[in-house]
Amino acid sequence: MSADPPQDEITYLYRQYVQEVYSFLAYFTGNEQEAEDLTQETFIKVIKSYHSYRRQSSIKTWIFSIAKKTAIDHYRKKKFFTLSDRLLESLTTVYGKIKVHSNAA
Repeated sequence: MSADPPQDEITYLYRQYVQEVYSFLAYFTGNEQEAEDLTQETFIKVIKSYHSYRRQSSIKTWIFSIAKKTAIDHYRKKKFFTLSDRLLESLTTVYGKIKVHSNAA
């Protein structure tokens, strides 16, 4: 496993880009609390994957690609759970109708 990135480098990156990442995610989500959570998650991923940064693009581009992927993953999960809740409601309603119908028979 690669060594952790230098603390001063992470501190610099955080201070340099945290506000821009937050603004991007606030615009993307339309929700300040979600933007805060996703910003934190983004920088955790930056720290964990710092060793994989290949310098083929600017560090800012790399950080923003992590932020974008983090937001997209968040909404995929959120959408899945929303659909699952709706499906559960539908199944419960259908099951209730079937049960009532079979009891009446």
